[in-house]
Amino acid sequence: MIKSGLKEVMESRNIKSIHSLSKKTGVSRRLITNLYRDDFDYIDKIALDKLCEYLNCKVEDIIKRDP
Repeated sequence: MIKSGLKEVMESRNIKSIHSLSKKTGVSRRLITNLYRDDFDYIDKIALDKLCEYLNCKVEDIIKRDP
């Protein structure tokens, strides 16, 4: 199963606001909210790249696969 680790990444970087992350990355608030809640079906690779760039993390920090 595919899971989101965005909540943990945000917490580890002391980012408390989805709205702020959206404004700083240009990624829609809806997408960030869905990732934060682990309630998503797909993610645009450009949006994922923007999040990784801003959060200074790897794709696998945000998108994980549980066996």
